[in-house]
Amino acid sequence: GASVDLIPQPTDEEVNLVLRTRSQDEGTLRLYDSSGRLIRTEAFSITQPGKVIPLDVSALAAGVYVLEIAGRLIQETVKVSVY
Repeated sequence: GASVDLIPQPTDEEVNLVLRTRSQDEGTLRLYDSSGRLIRTEAFSITQPGKVIPLDVSALAAGVYVLEIAGRLIQETVKVSVY
């Protein structure tokens, strides 16, 4: 299995995406605003369990965003709160 954590939440500068999988994975992160508009796409690669990916959200307006994580082993959608 796989798990996803976002730390800290809410944030106004940077949020750390923690991806835990049992084996290596790669895929794409997609960040959407509250109206469903795609605002950022970023590739990711997991080489060890507990991979931490920092996401800079300092340029985003306050609100709730949706982060879609799409890899071979991990398929998750989580909310990112920005203040």
